[in-house]
Amino acid sequence: LGTAGALSIIKSKLKEPFIVINGDIITSIDFCDLLDYHDNSKGVATVCARQHLTSVPYGVIKLKDGKLEAIVEKPVYEDLISAGIYVFNPRVLDFIPEGKAIDMPDVLLTLAKNNQMVDIFPMREEWIDVGRHDDLEQVRMDFPVKK
Repeated sequence: LGTAGALSIIKSKLKEPFIVINGDIITSIDFCDLLDYHDNSKGVATVCARQHLTSVPYGVIKLKDGKLEAIVEKPVYEDLISAGIYVFNPRVLDFIPEGKAIDMPDVLLTLAKNNQMVDIFPMREEWIDVGRHDDLEQVRMDFPVKK
């Protein structure tokens, strides 16, 4: 059912805001702080977001009309990424079709298109997505299993 479709199963069971977190996330986020932030906002949804830097280890060529305009040596690009942690008011479930596949970005964009406020919670806590092989290996090295 995609990353959000299974939420349609719990539609009638929830009366309070609830947290959704991707299963491959390890974090030190304070969930009480997150819930307080959501409760004090005017949004129906809160998305945790964090800064992500992408370094290009080469000179990046910029063209204009097929001709060299500039070379940017080893640039670093900064983006705000979704951390895979959300708080939803129960009415968000009304935007998730029953029994159909839908991904979380589609739900959030549907909310925004329907004038439902989606807030952003800027994360600074530890966060790692172990769905990426390199990151999983790093966690295994940082937290070895004791035998």
